[in-house]
Amino acid sequence: MTSRIMVSEADEPDFTAIGIVSHELAHQWWGDLITLRSWGHAWMNESFGTYSDYLYHRHDRGDDEGAVDLQNKLAAYLREAHTRYIRPIVSDRYDKPEDMFDSHSYPKGALVLHMLRSILGDEVFFKTLSHFLHRYAFDAVDTADFIRSVKTVTGQNLDWFFDQWLFKPGPPVFDIRSEWDAAKKIARLKVAQVQDFAKGVPVFR
Repeated sequence: MTSRIMVSEADEPDFTAIGIVSHELAHQWWGDLITLRSWGHAWMNESFGTYSDYLYHRHDRGDDEGAVDLQNKLAAYLREAHTRYIRPIVSDRYDKPEDMFDSHSYPKGALVLHMLRSILGDEVFFKTLSHFLHRYAFDAVDTADFIRSVKTVTGQNLDWFFDQWLFKPGPPVFDIRSEWDAAKKIARLKVAQVQDFAKGVPVFR
């Protein structure tokens, strides 16, 4: 890891360590203050750490750079999903624990947290994270504990969200077609989900 962090000041613009330093620093909370109960919940450490490094990246470099960072995370996950395999983020099916430390546990999980933030709003989202950390401080946790914190803070049942994004595999795949009626000056857009449902990928809401 030191080879990724220790770069000269002159090299920093081209080989920035901001992501890995902020990610590893975030593990003081996500991984140390609380930690996962089993390897099947590896995202509890790594997705939260990855989302934390995005938050710092945006804070340090601005909104545009933050947006680029999110796009890079999305690209990393989709590359794995399209060229290697898909799996649920939360899964007890692995040969060895290292199998869980992939782009599903890191960038995909971080993007799921970002979607949850967009649903809850900033104030409630960060209040939920605070509740989760304080409620389970110095304890081992699993995904059910986090979902419980979400319900406690928000009063909402978001099982539908967690079921499709954490407990089912794959991203949605869209077929988008457009039609233009020149006479009526009306555009029609048809969007269909066409992912491989045989692999257990759900219809996303």
